[in-house]
Amino acid sequence: MEDVESALDDLEYFDPILSPLEEEKMCMDNICQCLNDCFFMIKQYTEGEESFNVILVDQSLECFQLAKVEPSSNYSQHQIVKIFINLKIYALKCLAKLISVCSLETTEDSYKELSKNCAELFVKDEGLNALFECLVIDDKYDTSDQSDEKMRLIIVETLFFFVCRNEIARLAVVFQQGLLLIMELMTVEPNSTIRSYYCAILREFCITYPEDLVKENCIENSVSYLAADPCDDVRALSAEIVEMLIKTDSTNLERIDLIEIAKLLNSVLNNDTSAVVESCCKLCETLFKEDTHKIIHSEFIKNSYWVSLVRVMKNHDFKTASCAIRAIRYLAQFSERDDLAQKCLLKFDAISTLLKFLLDTTFDKRTNIEEKRSKFKKERTQKHQPVAVDEACEVLKTTIKLESAFLFSMLFYRSPRLKQKVKDDLKVFPNWIMALRRKLVQAVAQSEISYFENVEITNELGWNMANFVIEKETVYDEKTRNLDIKNLMDELSNS
Repeated sequence: MEDVESALDDLEYFDPILSPLEEEKMCMDNICQCLNDCFFMIKQYTEGEESFNVILVDQSLECFQLAKVEPSSNYSQHQIVKIFINLKIYALKCLAKLISVCSLETTEDSYKELSKNCAELFVKDEGLNALFECLVIDDKYDTSDQSDEKMRLIIVETLFFFVCRNEIARLAVVFQQGLLLIMELMTVEPNSTIRSYYCAILREFCITYPEDLVKENCIENSVSYLAADPCDDVRALSAEIVEMLIKTDSTNLERIDLIEIAKLLNSVLNNDTSAVVESCCKLCETLFKEDTHKIIHSEFIKNSYWVSLVRVMKNHDFKTASCAIRAIRYLAQFSERDDLAQKCLLKFDAISTLLKFLLDTTFDKRTNIEEKRSKFKKERTQKHQPVAVDEACEVLKTTIKLESAFLFSMLFYRSPRLKQKVKDDLKVFPNWIMALRRKLVQAVAQSEISYFENVEITNELGWNMANFVIEKETVYDEKTRNLDIKNLMDELSNS
């Protein structure tokens, strides 16, 4: 109730001549109190408290329904809105809590029924339309007035919870053309946090209603957000939306200018923050896999955009680096024969960087530094608790090495010239070629058999070397599996 008390204090000391508004002030106070009471009583119900009384809920709702704000004074609308702004914000917060509690997707039938009833009544009583109307920015919008922005932020948070947790809400948004309205609001909304919420709401529809998003040109709009929006979260979410819609239906690639998006992705990978870069690496991976015409592959290889993915591995954290190396592997796997391998001969400094992740201790040193920082941070916050091993970091490190092993296997097997180039350069370091082979074998040996099911390592004759590792109807024991991994890597040996 702090917001209400603050608002009432403001009213008391605002201007003594505004006493005709006292009645409206009290009415707004009652409305907020009713909403707050409803929220706490529903919370009591969900928590199974014995003191819960459904009659009190009915009384509060009746009070809320009877309350009407009709200012009887002659003062301007602007003055009235200014005075009541804190009360309105508090009322919206109560409404957001109410929707959040009612929209919990639980396994218990009683709660499911509560969620369903809440959503149906909210939509039936034009609640969704009311929220959208409050989000619209008119021509008279005053950018210096932060109160409207604060209200829009609370409203979009409410809408986000409502949509995320309730299938009926998602259906209502689609039915009332809310998706198109959200994309229109994106173009005029000055607040980056609100725009991020809009993108997060759109992402929620990628799985359940992808066709409706595509119909409203969401892919094209998301590409434009990725290219131009100054907010990192908006750009990252936009890349995720494009990726999810292409994964859902590869024919959606026809809506994208692949040459232009290749340029855009190259720019983002070279210059953006880790959150945006990670999303774009995943988008690259999906594009490399789904583009059967190889247009995106040709652009990345011909213009050396793939080198930007190598830079990502050098300059970003493990999670982002693992996405980058997987994207490079997909580029090598789904491109035409040895196109990437031949390009590597001209950009050998980039391929050398990838080799260092396997041959040098750079990767392990980087791991140790991040682990020490993580341990130091945990020791400061949890002095009396043992420091847990960072399992996620170990998984990411293994993934990077495994993807690197697949990548080099493909490149060497497809291009004898590249393999010979590496051997020639490493002749002065006789132990390095053995170390390379050992590192590759170790990385593959640590992987699960299922990891190989969708991997193709083909040479110029079209033979798939991954068949040495897995055959779909053969059960391998560990000894046989290790032997087949050795066969896979024999191409790298000197003998």
